[in-house]
Amino acid sequence: MHYLPPVSLILLLIIGIKPPKSHLLSQSQIVEVGNLSIVTIEPGNRSTVNIPFQIKYGYHIQADTVNDDNLIATILTFENIEGIELSKPKYPDYKEFRLKGTEEKLLVFDAEMQIQVTISVSETVKKGSYSLPGSLYYQACDSVQCLFPRRVNFQVGIEVSN
Repeated sequence: MHYLPPVSLILLLIIGIKPPKSHLLSQSQIVEVGNLSIVTIEPGNRSTVNIPFQIKYGYHIQADTVNDDNLIATILTFENIEGIELSKPKYPDYKEFRLKGTEEKLLVFDAEMQIQVTISVSETVKKGSYSLPGSLYYQACDSVQCLFPRRVNFQVGIEVSN
C-alpha cells in the first residue's frame, strides 16, 4: 500500500484523478461485527456470550495488550444498564506480527476473532427485551503502517424471561 499525504489526495481530486482505491477505504470497514444472537436469560442467572468480529484481509488490529506505548490496545466496552452486569472481557490469544522494516514484534488479532463476556441479570430486572450497546475500540495496521484508532459500535440483544 502506498501512502499519499492528505494534500496530495486533495490535489488529485482537484485535477480529476482518482486516488488509489486503498485510500478510499473507510477505516470503519476494516473491522466488522459478526452475527449476534439474542441472549435469553432468567432473572438471577447469567449467560456467556461470544461477540464475533471480522478483520479485513491484509489488516490486523492491536491486541488487548500492547508492548509499545505508541500503539493503542483493543478495548471492548459496554454501556451500563441497571441490573445487568458484565464480566471483564476475555480476549482471544494474540499473534505476533512484525511490520516491514522493524525488528519489534507486535501483539495482534487478525482475520476472525471472538471476545467472550458473561452477562448476569439480577433478580430485580423485569421480564422484557433489552438492547445492550457496546463498542470495540481498536487500532488497525497493515504490513507497513498503522492507522488512527477507530470504534465500531454494536448492540447485544437480551431477552429476560421467567
